[in-house]
Amino acid sequence: MTMRSLSRRERRIAVLAGACLVSTVLYVCVVEPYAKDLYAAHKRAQQAQSEVDRLAILIANRDTIAAEYARVKGAMSTAATEHQMTVALLEEVDKAARSAGLQLINVKPLTSQEHGTFWRFGLELQTQCEAHQLVEFLQIMQAPDHMLRAGLIAVTVGRGEPPLTVTFKIDKLAKLER
Repeated sequence: MTMRSLSRRERRIAVLAGACLVSTVLYVCVVEPYAKDLYAAHKRAQQAQSEVDRLAILIANRDTIAAEYARVKGAMSTAATEHQMTVALLEEVDKAARSAGLQLINVKPLTSQEHGTFWRFGLELQTQCEAHQLVEFLQIMQAPDHMLRAGLIAVTVGRGEPPLTVTFKIDKLAKLER
């Protein structure tokens, strides 16, 4: 059937149908993929800009980050075995206790626990002391060069000298070098 044999109305409908078909094919094959690529490029540009903003904040705070990293690295303990780490923790806690004027009465190692790439080593210790010595020891524990964590502190007040009997569960995050 040719276009000449169609009526004027049928020709208009055929031209409109052809135009719709051509525009649909152009949209599906050209415009939509181009719009998707443009949208994906816009998303990548937004992600890159947010990454640049995050890095700019890190650069602005690099001195603080470097100082904090050095502090934490200095406080991080490393050892080859669990036994060596337990001994190192005991020596560290004993040194901190002596600097606060505490005399350790009872010390018992706790089981170590794995936390990802790190291990948490702990000790249970008991001491008799004055209140100001306890406070000083707690301050030393939180110092940047120790970073010890007290999981439990049980204080018993007695009539003797010194008046406080304190039981601690102290632990520290460390890395085993294997």
